[in-house]
Amino acid sequence: MQVILHIGDAKCGSSSIQAALYDASKELIKRGVAYSALRRATGHFSHITLLGGSTRGDDGRQRILAERCIARMKGVIEARRPRYLILSAENFFAVRPDALAAHLKSISPDIEGVHLIGYLRDPADRYLSSVQQILKADHVIPSASAAVRAIAWPFEEWGRHPLALSVSAREFDGRALIAGSVVADFAEYLRSVCGDRRIRLEEVEVNASISLEQMAILQRFRAEALGWLPGRFHADSNRLIAFFEEANATCGVVGSRARLKDQVRADIMRLNRSSLGAVRAKFPWMRLARQVDETVEKRFEPMPTAYHSIADLCGEPDAEMLSALTALIPFFNEDLRKGEAERAIDGLQRLGRPIRLAGCYVRFLEHEGCDAAADQVAARFALRPIAAEETSDRKG
Repeated sequence: MQVILHIGDAKCGSSSIQAALYDASKELIKRGVAYSALRRATGHFSHITLLGGSTRGDDGRQRILAERCIARMKGVIEARRPRYLILSAENFFAVRPDALAAHLKSISPDIEGVHLIGYLRDPADRYLSSVQQILKADHVIPSASAAVRAIAWPFEEWGRHPLALSVSAREFDGRALIAGSVVADFAEYLRSVCGDRRIRLEEVEVNASISLEQMAILQRFRAEALGWLPGRFHADSNRLIAFFEEANATCGVVGSRARLKDQVRADIMRLNRSSLGAVRAKFPWMRLARQVDETVEKRFEPMPTAYHSIADLCGEPDAEMLSALTALIPFFNEDLRKGEAERAIDGLQRLGRPIRLAGCYVRFLEHEGCDAAADQVAARFALRPIAAEETSDRKG
């Protein structure tokens, strides 16, 4: 049995790949390809706890999940005797090959070799994406120095490892990905490695981006409501994020698309000059390697690389959009908890898509316990009443 080992990198579509593999797992096993994970969009992230690493959650719980996942894998291997076993986790990127190889052998001693695949991303784009993820569990923005990472070494070390059958680095850039999609790109990679053109993965997108204004509100919420809980997810902010993501999926991104200031991009690219030089030497065909110096050569003067707000990174959010969105959030609009929804309704109307947004907003208010305000919004926009049992299911 051969292993297909997907190592990320982080912020390179790993969750979408994992969700697509999870959805296709029953069909994949018919093709002799095993993918077994406990959850749809986390892959084998918890396995890091068995490799001396840590997660941002309860590591004891994550270790239990990892052991349960491995037991399930072993059952699939024993029952189905697949030709290929897929493991996928973005935190495998930082694990040395010998440690990962030992981990694979603990799953099955019959592993013949490893096909390694990883995706690389422009460090400035990756930094902005990581800030969005960090704000889900904190209000503190990492400095530009946090974006400095060596990204060529896993491919160099795996290229020398005796278990490596192939090593593939691909670029996480819509212009370089097949059909502009990381899922389509990974599916083609699977077909090539497995020699089976019948392998299919359905398109899926997980962890979609939020707007500049939504990021600013989320940072403020984490600071004012959850400043006592740094670095940890919480149900209150999770509900806010879910509302933003559903609103964006329904109407397109609500607000301005976040883009780094030219100065910030230049700072990050300058700090990553050495790392990107290694990418250039190892993968000269990558667009990332060819464009290493484009931003740096604008010759911005070096600036302090500590950032405190989203505005420091991306410029000021649109004030009108920010005001309209803020009016929708019970923490910032206390009228909603009193059953008074007029300010929120005005906010929806100012956003320009009130009818399309109203459905997901009513669900958000219900989850927030603002039922009276939710009823007012539903009545104003003539929404179909939601059955009590359905509401109860969602709250559960």
